[in-house]
Amino acid sequence: MRRFIPALAAFGLLQGVAWAQASAPAEAELKAEFLERFTRFIDWPEGGFKSPESPFALCLLGQTPLEPYLTRMARTRRIKDRSIQVRMLQGPGEVEGCAMVWIPPEASDSLAQVLERTAGKAILTVGDTAGLAERGAHISMKREGTRLTFDINVAQAKRSGLRFSSQLLQLGHVVGGEVPP
Repeated sequence: MRRFIPALAAFGLLQGVAWAQASAPAEAELKAEFLERFTRFIDWPEGGFKSPESPFALCLLGQTPLEPYLTRMARTRRIKDRSIQVRMLQGPGEVEGCAMVWIPPEASDSLAQVLERTAGKAILTVGDTAGLAERGAHISMKREGTRLTFDINVAQAKRSGLRFSSQLLQLGHVVGGEVPP
């Protein structure tokens, strides 16, 4: 439990950030930080990566203001003890080999195709379009007043083999089924 306390504290600090004064670059940077923080509370199944040396492929569907922040993050951090590879996807057909797919609002119409291609695979799908988790993405970020919160689709998590920690489930709003034991 003690090893989770610093991560929870960092995650909690991010949740309390006020949005009223936030500029678009600050918002994009905050969302990029959230993406990295989510991975601290999610376990990928054994065999979820091609090899122990495979990078953590963080894939971005279309153009997004998060890209420069994630690229900078990839130079100095690791996810799941793996180097980070930021990949820009032109369409849903390119999700093979991704560990996470970011679906920006401009690409939310492609969610059905992304879910079709990621079905049963350990590929985390995250976006910031209202209702994205209810429609099948694993996580959708949203604003509640001046705070950034998120929904978690636990049924989708079960189907993909990803294991969300109880700490993450407590921080988010659960949709798509009951909280796993």
